[in-house]
Amino acid sequence: MHFGPTVFDLVTDPNILNIVETLIGPEITSNPIQHVRIKPPQRNLPGDEVRAHVTVTDWHQDRGVGLPEADQTDVVTVWVAVTDATPENGCLQVIPGAGEEMYPHCLKTQVAIADGFVDVSTAVPAPVKAGGIILLHPLTPHSSLANNSDGYRCSFDLRYNVTGQPTGRGHFPEFVARSRANPASELRDWREWRALWQAARAHLAHAPHVAQHRWPSDGPHCA
Repeated sequence: MHFGPTVFDLVTDPNILNIVETLIGPEITSNPIQHVRIKPPQRNLPGDEVRAHVTVTDWHQDRGVGLPEADQTDVVTVWVAVTDATPENGCLQVIPGAGEEMYPHCLKTQVAIADGFVDVSTAVPAPVKAGGIILLHPLTPHSSLANNSDGYRCSFDLRYNVTGQPTGRGHFPEFVARSRANPASELRDWREWRALWQAARAHLAHAPHVAQHRWPSDGPHCA
């Protein structure tokens, strides 16, 4: 993420928070598991490119990429299209009707649902116009297609959870984006947001390693 005023305005956009409030209530924290995605044309990538969200993103559940402390957290992902997202340029795809449980994930080149747990043949693309959003339950299996166009596909994925519940990466900074009960607790200055991340980076650079994911590469479903 770029921790500047324009991105902060997006993360705290009242229209987004209004939608989130209808799903998880009025006490809303900006979850630190959030990203900007810039997906270049597949033809321009080296053949050994495997990084998630640069090339194809493997099937996963958003709850699966957090730590177990947040397994009961009420959270929603708001996927924001900066450019049109189409099947040609690598839009999301989902599996209808799946996602009533957490599936085992494997730490391969990406964190991905273990083979055989979802029927990817039933996947449907989820195109959306620039400025539109997609809402994802944390157990919804989803991935992204390859960008086979000539242009870049850009998006943000933002997460929000009920204030006071674990975020799934407690070593990264969260902040209160909306509070009907205590409006004074809301963070309203992007500089404070940036300072939180600068302090976290400085601390973590000299701290013992903190695991980002729960899934071992040699797990029972990952042979």
